[in-house]
Formats: sequence, C-alpha cells, structure tokens
Amino acid sequence: MNKKNIVKRKMIAFDHGDPKRIQHFLKVASFANMIAIEEGLDDEIVERVTLAGYVHDIGIIVAESQGLKNTPKRQEEFGPKPAMKLLKSAGYDDALCQRVGFIVGHHHTISAVDDIDFQILVEADYLVNAYEDGDDKEKIKNARDHFFKTASGIRIINEMFGLEG
Repeated sequence: MNKKNIVKRKMIAFDHGDPKRIQHFLKVASFANMIAIEEGLDDEIVERVTLAGYVHDIGIIVAESQGLKNTPKRQEEFGPKPAMKLLKSAGYDDALCQRVGFIVGHHHTISAVDDIDFQILVEADYLVNAYEDGDDKEKIKNARDHFFKTASGIRIINEMFGLEG
C-alpha cells in the first residue's frame, strides 16, 4: 500500500464510527488534490496539500477526548502533533510533517496563509464546509471574494454554487 493510502486508512481508523468526519476529510483532500493539479503544481506540493486535507481536522477528536468543546482554535491547537505523528508513521519525512503540521495548526487563520499549499487547503476546506453547513450564496460569494486566490478554486466555487463573476 502506498504512503498516501496508509494515511487515509489511519485517518479512517482515527475517526472510527464518525462517517461525517471521514466523508469531510476525504472531500477536502479530493478538492485540494484537484486544485493543486489544476494549478499546475509539482507532484511534491500536490501530495503535501492532499495529505493536509486528510489530517486537517485531526485535532477535533483530541480536544473532545479531553472533554473540550470542538472549536476552530482547539482544532488548530490540538491538531499538529497527532497529524505529524500519523504522517511520520506512514513514512513521510520530517520536512513534510512539519509543513503539514504548520498548516493544520493554522488552517482556520486566513491571515497565516503563507504559501500556495496552505492557500489551497483553506479553499478546499471552505468548499466542503460551505456545502455541509448550508451557507447561503451571499456568504459564499463573500468568502470567494475575500480569500479565494487560485483560479481553480474560484472556478470550482463559482460552478459548484452557481455564482457569477
């Protein structure tokens, strides 16, 4: 089994019994992969952003296991360490683990976006969250106009939600 599939399997096991969370991370990873490929990024970045999609919400269960409420800040606080540990156990190198850990630890902080891999994860996560949360078109358009940067992400959000320019 390749390393990326190991990560998927480990995340499914990690979120055991919670099909909604499993569906969520699979969709985020899929959109992240699609955007990165359509943006013409190299294979290393495509893999990194896809992996970030799989593990981005890993902190939810960690926070809840400590009796804490799931909040975006807690996801950021409790996510990096188990995300990096899981990726390392699948055979990924320290540099990739550190970068994905950084993204996981800031993925709800738009002002922290510092590179294309992080940008893509934010866009992919929003695409899924907007649908799952039932956001109205005005909120979605506002999000698109304020933090979507990639041409592929903008095309997808427009097509997915029937938005005009």
